[in-house]
Amino acid sequence: MNIAEFITHLESAIDSPVGSISAGQALSDILEWDSLAVVSFIALADAKYGKKVSPAALKDCKTVDDLAALVA
Repeated sequence: MNIAEFITHLESAIDSPVGSISAGQALSDILEWDSLAVVSFIALADAKYGKKVSPAALKDCKTVDDLAALVA
């Protein structure tokens, strides 16, 4: 998995416009990053990457790269 591919999947999962998310971006700067996005990310991690991500693990994530590390 590369970061660009991950971002494409993340944008789709959380209904964020294409090109609106970048590597290293703070999650707090993503307008669509809310509780529904968290659930969508957990579903993405499972369906696309075969990773079980707990909400507790997401609590420590501050950037897009942190999310990518969870599914790497």
